Amino acid sequence: MKTSNAEIDVVRPLDGGDASLDVGELSLDEWQRFVDSHPRATAFHHRRWIETLAGQYGLRPFIPAAKSGGEVVVAVPFLAGRSLSGKKRFRSLPFTDCMQVLSWDEVATERLVSYLRTGPRPCHTMSIQTDRPLGGTAGPTAWVRHELTLGDSLAAIESGFPSSLKRNIRTAGRAGLEFSRRTDDAAMDAFYALHLETRREKGIPVQPRSYFRRLLHNVLQPGLGYVGVVADQGRPVAAAIYLQYGGAVIYKYGASAADSLAHRPNEWLMYHAIRLAVEEGFDRFDFGVSAREQDGLRRYKVKWGAVENDVYTVPLVGPAVPPQHASPAVKIAAGVIRRTPRFVCRILGEVFYRFAG
Repeated sequence: MKTSNAEIDVVRPLDGGDASLDVGELSLDEWQRFVDSHPRATAFHHRRWIETLAGQYGLRPFIPAAKSGGEVVVAVPFLAGRSLSGKKRFRSLPFTDCMQVLSWDEVATERLVSYLRTGPRPCHTMSIQTDRPLGGTAGPTAWVRHELTLGDSLAAIESGFPSSLKRNIRTAGRAGLEFSRRTDDAAMDAFYALHLETRREKGIPVQPRSYFRRLLHNVLQPGLGYVGVVADQGRPVAAAIYLQYGGAVIYKYGASAADSLAHRPNEWLMYHAIRLAVEEGFDRFDFGVSAREQDGLRRYKVKWGAVENDVYTVPLVGPAVPPQHASPAVKIAAGVIRRTPRFVCRILGEVFYRFAG
């Protein structure tokens, strides 16, 4: 898959500054070389994640960058799509918890952001969901993210667990729950079945099964993550998708059987994912984003030792798009999903996620 250079010139000097700093568009090959060189890159930056989203939802990559002396110093990947009303929009990136901007130079970062705000307008809206305000402005922080710093010792991390968490982990162990790390089709099928039921109970549309198969084959199986599965006497009762690349493991999706929660399968699942991350030398464990009003979920992540930080929606072109989970339409759909068969959750997801990114 190639990006198009139709949106900006391949090389154009940035106005109002060092003439040696140029803005242009990167191909996916160039972007991946930059990603491979940067210590803060995660699986969300990897081209396989971008290609998976683009292929599933018919989106087009667009990667503006600033270069100095021919070397990339900052770049931001976007995917171009259309809203339900047909208006063109660029997002960095859809279905991505937090797109941290990769940069070697903060001045160049601010100048690229300024260029995207004031330069050619290739779309109706353009935004980044990231870990800090850029250019001095950001939209309402509807989301927060949690990250646990890992060290060389799992015991050191465990020493900070509250007694309630330690007790829950012991409960899971005594119940004989089994954890496995997998990248086979059956594991993804087990996750999807749990995910569908969990989403239906919460009134949230589920992304298509084809999306998760694509994620398995294009991202997890090539080594960028795995499906963690917890089984109770052979029956999968909890599962999660973890992405991993560079120094970070990211908890992306999780689900569990409602009738198994007394055995604490979610704690058993997360405990072993953290254990693997430590053993394999990762330096941070990202618990993903939570809506600000999800107090229980936020407390759950903090008790593992994760630090909470704001996530910012930074509008570059057009107005900031309000969070869709709080819209009246989504709340109405939630009531419908809870009262109807599973196929309704799937059908609504087919439509909703094509325009929700």
